[in-house]
Amino acid sequence: MRYRVEYYEHLFPWLVDYVGDDVPDFAVEATGSGDDASDDPVKSWLPLGEYERLSTVERNQMALDRWRTSRRRKSNWEVGRDYERFIGYTYETLGYDVAFTGALEGFEDMGRDLIARRGSELRVIQCKYWRQEKTIHEKHVFQLFGSALEYAFRLGAFDNLKQLALFGGEIKTTGATAVLYTSAKISNVAKEAAKKLNVEFHEGVGISDYPLVKCNIRGGEKIYHLPFDQQYDRTKIMPDRGERYVYTVAEAEQAGFRRAWKWRPHQSAG
Repeated sequence: MRYRVEYYEHLFPWLVDYVGDDVPDFAVEATGSGDDASDDPVKSWLPLGEYERLSTVERNQMALDRWRTSRRRKSNWEVGRDYERFIGYTYETLGYDVAFTGALEGFEDMGRDLIARRGSELRVIQCKYWRQEKTIHEKHVFQLFGSALEYAFRLGAFDNLKQLALFGGEIKTTGATAVLYTSAKISNVAKEAAKKLNVEFHEGVGISDYPLVKCNIRGGEKIYHLPFDQQYDRTKIMPDRGERYVYTVAEAEQAGFRRAWKWRPHQSAG
């Protein structure tokens, strides 16, 4: 069925523009959702002989490099997840506590890819990594606005739904800012709608190079996670605790962090 869909999209490119790049709910597999991984994911990026011959640092770094530069085709959801990670990292460097809800909850994220908090500030963020020639339309602004409003209601930002009536009644401030990031362009109609609804938007934002290795401290242990590791998206980096992002495995090891080995619980760390 995937081949057939891709074939139809090749014959009729306008189908993609009509449907959009959103991934069907049933096709989404959230990351970090279980603890039953039984093997080292590094093996997916190295032949067995190479894996066994190299040292831990060498093979982990080589797997990271190949993951970063791989020409292996990624699904729309995987590409979108990588974009969410980049935007989330940017917010973390600004002092926000970021929850990667898109990667962790899959289709249950309700269009909220990132939740970023800093003090009393709350930002509900949607990320759309589309081809640059594509256009974000007003329906995506409306979806994000509605999702942010629903999230604010969950947090008790206003007393009851009657305050949301279209006619009459005063609506309190929700305390949440809806924010849209996209690599594509945003239509003028969508921009006008966003301005009226106080939805912040950023168009033409791509992915820049940034450190991918997460070094965190858990129960006194210094552990680093690679982008394909099971708990990567669940791991939050808190610099005030000595945690950090680094570019290479060697940097992590030299700082005293060891690779997370949850994927092989019956073996010692090698």
